[in-house]
Amino acid sequence: SITITDEIFEYWQQNRQLKVEFDVSLADPRDAAPLNQGKILHVRIENARHRVTVSFDERSKGFVWFFSFLSYFSHLEETESGDLIILLDEPGTALHAMAQKDFLRFMDERLSPRCQVIYTTHSPFMIDLEKLQRIRLVQDMDGVGTVITDDPVHNDRETVFPLQMALGYQMAQTLFLSPHCLMVNSPSDLIYLQVLGDMVAAESGIRIDPRWVIIPVGSTDNLSTFVTLLGDNYVSVAVMMDLTPTNKEKMEAINRKNELEGENPVKWVQVTRIRDADIEDLFEPKIYLQLVNLSYANQLDQTLTMRSITESNPRIVERLKVYFAKTGIAGGVFDRYVPAAYLLENFEDFKAHISEDSVEKAKALVERINSLITESDSIDILNSSQGGGSRTSRSASKNRAGSKKSGIKATGTVDLGSIQSSAAVGSLPLQTQF
Repeated sequence: SITITDEIFEYWQQNRQLKVEFDVSLADPRDAAPLNQGKILHVRIENARHRVTVSFDERSKGFVWFFSFLSYFSHLEETESGDLIILLDEPGTALHAMAQKDFLRFMDERLSPRCQVIYTTHSPFMIDLEKLQRIRLVQDMDGVGTVITDDPVHNDRETVFPLQMALGYQMAQTLFLSPHCLMVNSPSDLIYLQVLGDMVAAESGIRIDPRWVIIPVGSTDNLSTFVTLLGDNYVSVAVMMDLTPTNKEKMEAINRKNELEGENPVKWVQVTRIRDADIEDLFEPKIYLQLVNLSYANQLDQTLTMRSITESNPRIVERLKVYFAKTGIAGGVFDRYVPAAYLLENFEDFKAHISEDSVEKAKALVERINSLITESDSIDILNSSQGGGSRTSRSASKNRAGSKKSGIKATGTVDLGSIQSSAAVGSLPLQTQF
């Protein structure tokens, strides 16, 4: 039992406090055949954390499958001496994502050195992105039949979807491994930070600290989820969002959770000196309106003026939303990304219209964002790296008296538009890995 326990839990990383127990006893004549005669082997799993043991078949379906497969392969290693090819059709479907990664590692370290392995999968977590040369895409084409290729470019969307998901997950993990995350609403916020940040750097030499990784999160509804996904990897998180009463309540809920976990409370830092301001309000209103006129030129019957969009709201984006909804321009919806994308594409031609006052406001914003990375944050990162970047060292840093970790800090008053995401649903052609 010790040997099997060590072998199984070398790869099963989901719970390392389990132990396999074997018990051989005489059969009970009252049991149903064939378990009513001879000797019976009972397999039980002990959970040291909860100090209980349960019958093997009472464990999860995924664990039972994982255990059974590893046991069977160990038997093959002892009995098969010749060449061996293992064909697996959708292995590990009962395993969750991280357990599938464990099984993928088992195949790579234990199976492939001894035999040829071919498996099919629809799961992005069963794809090793460090060995893309092994992936083959399988497509059932009308009038042609089954086509196997290593070229993802000329396959349909459904076929390459698992590969796209795997690549997207890896990119997200790269972002989340950064110790300093600046969370914004949408890509338009990211564009303005980049464009105005470049102008600030050109004039004053001050730029957004490169240690910041800027992540569009969609809205404050997604904020707590993204912070949870960061886990212990982050040192400081800055949030640049609009300070509406609803958003403030959500952030206060995160504050209460932070307090229970020994984290610092949310800190609000305005983008401008005006409380109700979006990042677009860094521009002079007439200059931003000029940008809107240029980007929406094909959908406007007449040039928009400050008089035409007059409304009591001090935020120009909100005024435009009301005007677009009232007049039906662009289907009645003002998309903040449209002028942002136009500015990015035509920056060299348009930058002369951006005033010094706007650049000074952007400079103040950059300085406020950068001030959220303190010297103590850098010390925490150094200590974590010297300790191997382990979860333990990060947690120790996190809970140290005086808590050097910045917690969640909000820097700005940016109104966020929603980011929509969709996932393909249905039957997907198989992927085969050699």
